[in-house]
Amino acid sequence: MSEAFLCTLENLLNEFYGSSSSNDRKQQIERELRNLSKDSKAWEYCVQLLQHSNSQYSQWWALSTLEEYVCWKWTAITEDNRNNLRRFMYERCLVVSGIAPSYVVTKCIKVFINIGIRQWHQDSYFFEQIMKLASSTSNVIGTTMLLVLSEELNRPRNDLTASQYMNCKKLLHDKATVILSTVTGLLEGLLSDKEKRHVTPHSSPGSNPSVSPRPGSPLALCTTSPLHSTSGSEGVNNEMVARLLSQTHTRTLVTLDDRAVSTAEAALKCLAHLLSWVPMSELVTPGLISTVFVFAKQGSSELATQAMSCVNEIVSRNRVPNHLEEFIFHLFHQTLQLLAKALEEGPAKLDKAYNKRFVEFLNLFVSGHLRRVESNASFPIMDFLSLLFKFTFNQTDLDLFYDSLDVCSSWVDFLISLQGYMSPDGTVQRYGCALQQLTELLLWKARFVTNAEELVLVEHDTEGLSEGEHTEWDLFVGKTTQLLSKIIELCPVAISDVLIRMYTEHCECLYQLQQHAVVPANDVSGDVSREKMLQMLRDVGTVTHLTQLVQPSLVGEYFESRNNLTQGILFHTMKSVEVAKRYHISSPPMVGELSILSLSP
Repeated sequence: MSEAFLCTLENLLNEFYGSSSSNDRKQQIERELRNLSKDSKAWEYCVQLLQHSNSQYSQWWALSTLEEYVCWKWTAITEDNRNNLRRFMYERCLVVSGIAPSYVVTKCIKVFINIGIRQWHQDSYFFEQIMKLASSTSNVIGTTMLLVLSEELNRPRNDLTASQYMNCKKLLHDKATVILSTVTGLLEGLLSDKEKRHVTPHSSPGSNPSVSPRPGSPLALCTTSPLHSTSGSEGVNNEMVARLLSQTHTRTLVTLDDRAVSTAEAALKCLAHLLSWVPMSELVTPGLISTVFVFAKQGSSELATQAMSCVNEIVSRNRVPNHLEEFIFHLFHQTLQLLAKALEEGPAKLDKAYNKRFVEFLNLFVSGHLRRVESNASFPIMDFLSLLFKFTFNQTDLDLFYDSLDVCSSWVDFLISLQGYMSPDGTVQRYGCALQQLTELLLWKARFVTNAEELVLVEHDTEGLSEGEHTEWDLFVGKTTQLLSKIIELCPVAISDVLIRMYTEHCECLYQLQQHAVVPANDVSGDVSREKMLQMLRDVGTVTHLTQLVQPSLVGEYFESRNNLTQGILFHTMKSVEVAKRYHISSPPMVGELSILSLSP
């Protein structure tokens, strides 16, 4: 191929990917490039273009064309040229690594991998080259190659025959042990180089200055919760928690340089994909879990986010390895530490991507593994719940709060599933304090009197909404209602009493407030008394809606003994509506017209 041809081709590609060319011209160039890619010597053009052009456009087209040629016209290349092409692509991967854009490097690796898997059954040198690179911490090319190899042989393919695909996949699975060992060893090597063992004066999660409870906050509620009572046989094993959360020797990373961070991120990304298919029962060890969690605890960062992806892969498969008890102990131990670490930083301060992965992990753990540990006296379940509640109700982002609330809901679902056959040992009953605490936290979050700072940001205006659409406020109250309805199913009388008591207190407070408020002649938005009255009425409306959930505790066998409570609810409902009318409030938050999700109690 002449230099003039290469120059013409490069100019054509620059014109095609450039923004100044018209659509007609782009279509014309596309036809010319398509015809060129069908040429029997297209792969040679691509090699020469890669050798002589530094243009990203040229490199991308050459690699894309070469990939297609390898996938569909591999047999048209002679044996010698196949080997030459493999060697060239291997060297090309090394050249572009750390220099070219990541998408070019990944495409280059993908071409090399697709060549290699076609020769793997007769030549293992391809795999040996990858493993040699993957063992080095000097660059990320080796682990990236392993990642691409794992991806390419764990996706549907129609460019390989069924026998070719299965043979290659078997070769990969046969190497699972050495691959996982290499990647884990790489991560361990980074820790060995950079970590130090030191005494960590790790105070309890609630006492850290960065999350010190403010009066009336959910954190304060958790701190004073009966969950931490040590009286009686149901007391929490605080000594166990102290040992778990205040380890004398804690593996901690010192600051990693940029190269080490890049290497660790690439290794963790590769590990996450490997964990999606390797045999869990044989290869995932407590040591591997501990290593991954060390990186997961490195604060809100891309590195920690990648580590959480690995953790989620382990937990999501809902299968446990050999030595079940040791695995569960490590998993639960690390979960407590990770929750404590997240609370130290404060959920609101966590990177959103990391926060989301962490919430996903909690949901997977509660729904998939809590059943394995909750009945074991060695595991401080109550302290886990206390940390979980703190984490959930200190979320300020609504979407993340909803996701965290789903974790709590999964725990309640788990308790509901136990009602039928585990009640003799008090499994459900012993969580009465935790259920009451969760109820109080839900009510704390949903009322202006305790959480006005966050609730004023929740949109409740129905203007412009079509029929069937809901406001953010509707969704917020709906989420609260759904969870409370499940809790009441477990403890109908105790939780109903909490709701009724709170409803009564709010109504009486409203009556006292309206006696001293001034009714403005017109709607003056700046009137403080009116604004306070509006928020109080919205609280009454919210609690009124939630109070409908107490119906099961007021009928049937409870009808006569609790009739006075029923009469009290009716009385306060009618009187609060009168107050709303007095202040000419005809749109939300008027009690009778709250636009809320329709949920059956």
